[in-house]
Amino acid sequence: KAGMTIEKVNVGLPANLLQIEPTQGMIPVPSESKEIKDEDVDSVVKSALTKSITPEREVISLVPEEFIVDGFQGIRDPRGMMGIRLEMRGLIYTGPSTILHNLRKTVERAGIKVENIIISPLAMAKTVLNEGEREFGATVIDMG
Repeated sequence: KAGMTIEKVNVGLPANLLQIEPTQGMIPVPSESKEIKDEDVDSVVKSALTKSITPEREVISLVPEEFIVDGFQGIRDPRGMMGIRLEMRGLIYTGPSTILHNLRKTVERAGIKVENIIISPLAMAKTVLNEGEREFGATVIDMG
């Protein structure tokens, strides 16, 4: 016995329960200076979440792939740039609502708070791959 109490956990969702869909969002840059700020990035990500997801699915994560400022593509982080129009292309990861609900309830019945639902393969890739491998492509094989 460690003499510790687990109060909250991150729960992993396996890949076979995921659906991945492309999404995009667009906003006009509202500030007088036309400099893109954190709030603008948050707003364009939220606009990408307005894509209609069926009621039996729940959004787990939205991962931006690129930002576009006034038509210039391939931007990783637009903060500090000047522009009139900000777009984002990314991927929405969804899981089955009933399974996610039951997963949360099971953990909560054990007296533990679910901090986040995470995508197991993405969490593993972030842990074992370096930036270059993630950037240029690599395969992670989980043998169980």
